[in-house]
Amino acid sequence: MTSPRQMIECRRTARRLQQFLDRDPSAPLSDGDRQRVQAHLDVCARCTGLAREYQELHASLRDYGQDAEPTPEAVDRVRQAVQRALAQE
Repeated sequence: MTSPRQMIECRRTARRLQQFLDRDPSAPLSDGDRQRVQAHLDVCARCTGLAREYQELHASLRDYGQDAEPTPEAVDRVRQAVQRALAQE
């Protein structure tokens, strides 16, 4: 069973996951936030799976180019991941 603390960390991580994965210099995470997200991903299979899905989608979109549509399967995986993340709130 998931503890309340674990649920809070999952929620916090989900809100920062894109910034963590993108490493976008225009929207950087603080060193503390980056370390906290990484520490959570090291112990949470659910959030690690969500991060993997985001990375796969990003790679898929990069491979298809800017003017191509993502596959319906990729869109469905992202939609499901977002729904799971929202259900945690």
